[in-house]
Amino acid sequence: MATTFFLAGLVVCAFVAILRFVQRDAYRNLAQRRGGRVRFSGWLSGWYRPPVVRFMHDGQEVVVTCDREEWRSNYTELRIGWFDKDFCCLIRPTRFLDKFSSVFGRPNYRSGFATFDHRFTVAANDDEKTRQALSPHLQLHMLQFRTWNDLHRLTLRIEKGVVCVRKYHRYHTRENLRKFVASALTTYDLLSFTSLAGIELLETTDDSAREIVCQICGDQVTDNEAVYCRACRTPHHAECWKYAGKCSVYACGATRYSAAKPVG
Repeated sequence: MATTFFLAGLVVCAFVAILRFVQRDAYRNLAQRRGGRVRFSGWLSGWYRPPVVRFMHDGQEVVVTCDREEWRSNYTELRIGWFDKDFCCLIRPTRFLDKFSSVFGRPNYRSGFATFDHRFTVAANDDEKTRQALSPHLQLHMLQFRTWNDLHRLTLRIEKGVVCVRKYHRYHTRENLRKFVASALTTYDLLSFTSLAGIELLETTDDSAREIVCQICGDQVTDNEAVYCRACRTPHHAECWKYAGKCSVYACGATRYSAAKPVG
């Protein structure tokens, strides 16, 4: 009997060691791909302290790590800075009692998209900013992100100038960790795209003062050589579009364009 328990203990230790090794490899690979850095604690203490990857995205530092909530599930999360430190918003899976929020207190925000409102509950301190940030593209993306690879819980929190995207599962392999980070960054990009779009810029009536730059090659685009993305109306060189095969805007990625200049 003692031999059986000893062998079982060896098998468990070997499994955990392999899992830790694979996880460290995934985080090291992520840091290399993103041009960032990874922090590992010592090998022995590493059994309890998770790895942390830091890199830059859109001028903001990104932190990717995993951990375990006290007496709760494991999770993987991505944190990145946010420009509005006063805005607080929490998007999490809907629970049974959330359906009675209007009875117990302040009703939760409703986007009007029935599928999203059924799957997620939104609580925020500013409904107008929430409406602006929670675009249809973001709602669809979160619904897809929720079911990507698994059905583990997905939450999005904006608080004190930080966006935190969390999936309640530890991703150990390179591919799964890479996909999680890519989806989390797309969430952030969609938030930024719609939130910053609400900032009004002073426009000049002199069209000659406006220089349109192709986001693929970085050169100026003239009207006679421009094509426009049908989704977000971003201008590109026709040749650059054919080379890339899609819109250069990260949060868009549409594959269809128009040669006609959009109105408005």
